[in-house]
This record gives sequence, C-alpha cells and structure tokens, in this order.
Amino acid sequence: MDNDLRKLQKQEAIKRLKILEEHYLLHKNVLKEFEEDETIYYSENLGGAFAGTLYWLRNQERYVKAVKEIVSKTQIDVYYCILNHTELGDMLTMLYISPYKEEWKLEQEELKSGFVMAYIKNLEDDSCSEFGGIEIRGVNGGLERIA
Repeated sequence: MDNDLRKLQKQEAIKRLKILEEHYLLHKNVLKEFEEDETIYYSENLGGAFAGTLYWLRNQERYVKAVKEIVSKTQIDVYYCILNHTELGDMLTMLYISPYKEEWKLEQEELKSGFVMAYIKNLEDDSCSEFGGIEIRGVNGGLERIA
C-alpha cells in the first residue's frame, strides 16, 4: 500500500473516531489508543446490558488475521470492528477508510447520521462476506450494528 495514502487514511480514521466519540459516545480510549499506536478495538453485542462491550482486537488472533487479510487484498484501512453472532455465523463488521479521498467528506456526513460503509466478514463462511452499508448506534461506550 502507498505510504502516503496510508498516512492520510490514518488521519481520516482519527477524524472518524472523533465523530464516533462525539455523536455515539464511543469510549475515549478507543481514539486515544488508535492515535498512540493504531490499536483497533471491537465491540461485541452479547445482548441486553452487555451490548457494545469493548475489547482490543489484538486479543483475538482470528480477528486480527481477518482484518490483515482484507487490508492486504484491498487499499482500505480498518479502524474499528463490531462482532455480531447471527444465524449465519459470527460476523466481524469492519469500519474502514476507503482509498477514495474524494468520498471522505460524504462518508463523514453519513457516519454522523448513523450510516457507514463496512466490510462484513463471515467468520464461518467467507463466501458470505461482503462490502456494504450498515447502520450503527452507540451503546455502553462501544458501537452496535443495528442494520
């Protein structure tokens, strides 16, 4: 990946994490640690009071591998993930910065309204993985995918 693009994507990821902190009450450590050493967090929906529980991505090698795989195949840069348990298997939803700088302002505005582009990795069946738009909300300092 082009180092200049990568630096710009990191700067854009910081802007989006600030939006998530401001609009969705994302825990301040998510942004702080991303700025310090590019730590990526994920939140998991365990239902009820346990929705939005935050974890470090690095604690789950399987998730780290999934992120590295899609980043190496594309020019996206992942900055946050959401784990959902579904009938189709566990889904790791990756919020990312696209390589298309001209679209970033629009993507920031969509994020403010709860809509974000993501790569959804089906951890059980990769043929069911895809890029698409999702809706999010903030809960317990993390994020929850609602659609």
